Amino acid sequence: MNKTAEDLSRRVTALRDDAQAAERLNLQASLLRVAIDESSAASWQLIAIVLPELRAAALQGNLPNVAERMLTDDLPRFRSIAYWDLNKRILLSLSRLYKSFPNEPVLRELRLSDFEAHMVVSGEDEEKRNPFNRLWDWL
Repeated sequence: MNKTAEDLSRRVTALRDDAQAAERLNLQASLLRVAIDESSAASWQLIAIVLPELRAAALQGNLPNVAERMLTDDLPRFRSIAYWDLNKRILLSLSRLYKSFPNEPVLRELRLSDFEAHMVVSGEDEEKRNPFNRLWDWL
């Protein structure tokens, strides 16, 4: 039986947190995928629980192979982002969710930089902008 993001976030919050190292990050990657795949208002609860630690590990290049492969293979793909930029793929995945279910309090809770928060709010449309058009911005 599949659990919803709401069910999973309740369970994760209620459980004793004893997962360690690679096992913990693999679980967080799996839960992030569930939240993004479900794409509901409740997804934000689960994202708030797992993303800060998972994203820090991704930015530092410390994801275990299973978590990295899971996110690389299963996160949505975007035409404008190289597949190797896992952080941007995560942020743009959140932007799709934000477009349908905006949640400013959770967005602030994620402690993203101003640029990253803007990417979540403005989304893929900003990223898809033709890079040659940017040349005209400074001419």
